Amino acid sequence: MAADDDDLDRNTMNDWSSSSWPVITLSTIGREAEEESEKQIKTNVNNQLTSSSSSTGASQFDTSINTSADILSQNSPVTSVPPITTHSPMLSGVGDSIKTSIRSVSVETTTRNRSPVHRYGINETGNNSSHSSLYQSTNTQVTGNLRVQHQREKQELSDLNDRFRGYLDRVKILEIKNSKLTSQLEDITKAWGAASQGIISQYSGSLDRLRQEVNECMLDEADFQTRLRRSHHNIDNYRRLIHDEATWNDRQEGKREQLKLEFEHSCAELSALQKSYMQVEEQLKNLLQQRDDYINEISQLNEQSYKATMDRIKSDLQVQTLREEIPFLNDVHTHLINEFEQLKPTNGIDAQLFYRQELEKAIRDIRRDFETLSSAQRKEMEDYYHVKIEEMQNDAKRLLPSQSRQDDLTKISEQIKSTKFEINDTQKTLINEKDKFKELQDRLAKLEEEYSYVCNQRGAGYDNTAKELMGAQERVEQLTEEIDTILRSNITLESEINIYRRLLDSETNRLTQQTIEQVLSPEPAPPSFGSELGKVFNKKIKKGPIAIKDCAPDGKCITLENTSNDKDVDVSNWTLKRRVEGSSEISYTIPYGLVIRHGSDLKIFARSAQNGHHRPPSQVVNDKLDSWGEEKASHSQKIVFGSESSRNLPYDIEWPDRK
Repeated sequence: MAADDDDLDRNTMNDWSSSSWPVITLSTIGREAEEESEKQIKTNVNNQLTSSSSSTGASQFDTSINTSADILSQNSPVTSVPPITTHSPMLSGVGDSIKTSIRSVSVETTTRNRSPVHRYGINETGNNSSHSSLYQSTNTQVTGNLRVQHQREKQELSDLNDRFRGYLDRVKILEIKNSKLTSQLEDITKAWGAASQGIISQYSGSLDRLRQEVNECMLDEADFQTRLRRSHHNIDNYRRLIHDEATWNDRQEGKREQLKLEFEHSCAELSALQKSYMQVEEQLKNLLQQRDDYINEISQLNEQSYKATMDRIKSDLQVQTLREEIPFLNDVHTHLINEFEQLKPTNGIDAQLFYRQELEKAIRDIRRDFETLSSAQRKEMEDYYHVKIEEMQNDAKRLLPSQSRQDDLTKISEQIKSTKFEINDTQKTLINEKDKFKELQDRLAKLEEEYSYVCNQRGAGYDNTAKELMGAQERVEQLTEEIDTILRSNITLESEINIYRRLLDSETNRLTQQTIEQVLSPEPAPPSFGSELGKVFNKKIKKGPIAIKDCAPDGKCITLENTSNDKDVDVSNWTLKRRVEGSSEISYTIPYGLVIRHGSDLKIFARSAQNGHHRPPSQVVNDKLDSWGEEKASHSQKIVFGSESSRNLPYDIEWPDRK
C-alpha cells in the first residue's frame, strides 16, 4: 500500500492545480487467484501446525499461524499477479496510469528443509485424528484474519483518499490567495514605481553608509565578544593554574610536614637509644665496680686464710718439736743417772757414802732444778700452747664467718660468672646498639641533607611560585581591567546599535506612511544623539597612612595599603566594617600581630575565595564570611532624535561573578 501511495503521489503532483475531485479505485485479485492463495495458506498452516511440538499451547499455534500468514519466507516461491491499473480523472488529460503490483505468496509445503524430528512429528500428528478439529478452527481463524486485514486495508485506503482530497482543497485555496496577492503586488509595484525609485535614489547613500557602519559595529562587537571570551578563557586558565599551584603547594606542605614528623620521630628514637646506651654504660660500670670489690675482698680473704694456715702449721710444728724434745730429755736424764751410778766406788764405805750422799744430794739438786726447770718449761709450753690454742680457736671462730663468706664468695663467683655472661651479652647488645646508633646517625644525616635539599628546593620553588603568582596576579588585574574596558565598550556598542536600529525603523516607518502624491520634503539634518557610559566611582577617604586600596567586584577580597614611605603600621585588632543601605552591617577584626609595612598591602580574603590562603602579614582569610558582597552598577543613556523627542533607556547591569 505504501508503494502504491508513492506512485500516486509522484504521478499526480505534476499538475494538481487543475484537477477535480479525485476518485481512486483499485481492482482486486481474481476469484481464482484468491482461492488458490487461500488454499496455499491453509496448506502452509497445516504443515506448520504438524511441525510444532505437541506440548505447546494455543498461543504458540496462533503465533505460528500469524507468522506464516504475514511474513515471507526466503525459500517461498513468489508468483506475480498482473498489475492493477488505476485511472484518475484529475490527471492532465493525458490518461497516465498508476500501476501497482501485488505479490501473492505461497509457502512451500515440502519438508525437504526440515529435520527428521519434524518429519516424524508431522507423520505422527497427521495420524492423530484428535487434532482435526483444532486444524479446522485454526483454518477458519486464519481466513477470518485475512478478511479482517483486507477490510482494514480498504478502510486505510479510503482514509488516505479523504486526506488527499482535503490536502488538494487546501492547496487550491492557497493558490487562489497566491494569485490574488500576486496581482495586488503587481498593482502596488506599478503604483510605487516612480516614488520608490526616487526614495531609493535619495536615501540610498545614507542607507548604505548606515548599513556599512552597522556592519562595522557588528564586526567590532563580534571582535569584542571574541576577545571577551578569549579573556574569560585566559582568566579561567590562570585561575586553574593558580588552583593547581596551590594544590601542589598544599601537597608539598603535607609531604614536608610528614618528613618533619619522621625527623622528629627519628630524633626521639635517637634520644631514647642514647638514654638506653647511657643506662647500659652506667649498669656496666656498676657491675665492673662490684666485680672489682668482690675480687679485692676475695684476695684479702685468701691472704687471711693463708696466714691462718701458716700459723697453724707453725704451731703444729712447735708442738711436735716439744713432744719430741720431752722423750729426748728423759733419755738424757736417764743416761746421766746411769753414768753417775757407774761412777760409785766399790770399796771404802766412808768415801762411797760421802760421795753417794753428795751425789744423791747433787742429783736431788739437779733433779729438783731439772724438775723446776722442766715444770717451768712445761708451764711455759702449756701457757704457750694454751695461748696458741686460744689464738687458733679465735682464728677458727673468726674463720667460721669466713667460711660462710666463702660460700657467699662461691655464690658471688657464680654470680660474677653469670654477670660476665650478661656483660658479654650486654656488650654484644651494646655493639648492636652502637651499630644501630651509627645507622640512625647516618640516616639522620641523610634525612638532614634531604631536608635541607627539600628546603632549598622548596625555597626556590616558593620564590618561583611567588614570582609566577605575582605575574599571574598582575596579568589577572590587567585582564580584569581589559575585561571592564571591553564590557564598557560592549555596552556602548550595543547602545549605538540600538540607536541605529531605532533610527532605521523610524525612517522606514515614516517613509511607508507617506503617500505617493506628497511632495518630498528637503533632506533633514542627520540625527544627533548622545551617549553616556556607565561608570563605577570609588571614593577613598582616609585619615592616616592606611587606606582601602581595592574591593573585588565579586566580594571575595578587600585590599588594604600602607601609603607611608617610611613607617610600618600595626593593625592588630583593627575593625573593618561594611555598611550597605537595606542590609545588616558586616565587621571583621584583624588578628593580633599583623603589621603592614610601608609601601605594602594586606589582602583580606573571604572564606569562599579559591586563591585565598592564610599567609600573614600579606594575606589573611576571614573564616566567618563567605563574601563581602557583590558589586552592582547602573547605566543610564539618553538618545536625542533631532529636536523631536528624547528617550531615556535605562539599563541595570549586574556584573557577573568571577569564579
